[in-house]
Amino acid sequence: RLTRLVPVVRGLMTLFRLAMSGSDVVYLSVSGGIGKIVEIMFIAAARFFGMRVYLRHASFSYCHRPSVLAWALIRLAGKRSVHVVQCDAMSEGLRSLYGVEQAVVISNAVLYSVEEKVVVGKQKLLTVGFISNLSAEKGVFEVIDLAVACTVAGIGVKFKIAGAAQDETIEK
Repeated sequence: RLTRLVPVVRGLMTLFRLAMSGSDVVYLSVSGGIGKIVEIMFIAAARFFGMRVYLRHASFSYCHRPSVLAWALIRLAGKRSVHVVQCDAMSEGLRSLYGVEQAVVISNAVLYSVEEKVVVGKQKLLTVGFISNLSAEKGVFEVIDLAVACTVAGIGVKFKIAGAAQDETIEK
């Protein structure tokens, strides 16, 4: 799997060029799983070049139970790092588990524009779609429970689930 190292090396070279050109900030999105190992390499390089680190947390997987990789990543990022989270619960989890001092809540809702026009929808809900990285943290089991409850209650709604399974439990 050495081919996976090629984009990492390219990314580190880009970070090096940015640092040499005077950039003093790096913004990284934190993975929910083992991808943190690669992010740790980028954070180490950024800190070596004296860059301030901003981390965007998009997964609850390490916000409600401790993770050694998350601990290492957050420690390496340093006290000056800023942690961008999606909600107060994520912020509190990072503070209590890892001692994060600077957390800024920015909901994903800011990514969507609000349109003023009125959209008339169907009179009956026919299909519920769930598109995500399929994991317990993202709510896949709750969607399955809801589908079962709707079937038992005789509610004629179809459920479609799409995305990459994050572990073998999800695939089953």
